[in-house]
Amino acid sequence: MHNYLPSKHGLLTMFMLRTNIRADVNWGLRLGLMGLLATSYQIVNAQQQAAINGVIRDEAGKPIYSATVTIQNVTNKFKRATTSAADGTFSFDQIPAGQGYQITISSIGFKTKELTDYNISERDKLAINVSLESVSENLQEVVVTALGIKKEKKPLVILLRS
Repeated sequence: MHNYLPSKHGLLTMFMLRTNIRADVNWGLRLGLMGLLATSYQIVNAQQQAAINGVIRDEAGKPIYSATVTIQNVTNKFKRATTSAADGTFSFDQIPAGQGYQITISSIGFKTKELTDYNISERDKLAINVSLESVSENLQEVVVTALGIKKEKKPLVILLRS
């Protein structure tokens, strides 16, 4: 059985060199269609990469706001970080496939948690629920002082009219 359809490269070349389209529409139409093809390629490529969503909570089940979440892979040199939203959620998208991913979650007042050896394939959609333990002994008091502030003295002038 023969394949009568030309290759993608052949179709693209044929489209770009075709001259039976009106001259005033020719290049504008071609450039517009090329932009459409490039955009659709990026959308399809983005859909082929993995995504991770998750929720970070404390021991009582309350969401942790502004926790730092880092995902990294040493083998493919991928590293990205984000912070959790007010409801404790975070998300990563466009993660390339690979083995040995490490996810690190940290927040002030909580013990850092590391999730290691994640294997991520194309189009994976992972959902992670993380519970962090509180650590109160690491917190110390902070005293703020106002040393070095100088205040100018201004004379008070009172005018009396009689």
